[in-house]
Amino acid sequence: ARTQSCTRGGGGGGYSGGGGYGGGKQGVTIKMRGLPFRASENEIAEWFSSVADPIDIQIRYNHEGRPSGDAFVTFASEGDAKRAMQKDRASMQHRYIELFLEG
Repeated sequence: ARTQSCTRGGGGGGYSGGGGYGGGKQGVTIKMRGLPFRASENEIAEWFSSVADPIDIQIRYNHEGRPSGDAFVTFASEGDAKRAMQKDRASMQHRYIELFLEG
């Protein structure tokens, strides 16, 4: 499966994750399952915004290039990731979203 990465830093537009996190390789990652197929990186960031700001979002795609309904979302710290886990089993666009803290 392919991924489309959307690393957030300062400037530009959209939302800012603060910057200084080196391409999203650092931090703590949460797997999302059950995403609406039309969900964008910005919609995922907005969904988490009440609890924590992601620094990297990677939506997974199947072998046909269509969204699989899964994404990996990285947060700057374990504390941010634990706060983000409060959104486990919450809804996005009438879809039930499951969250899994990775590694």
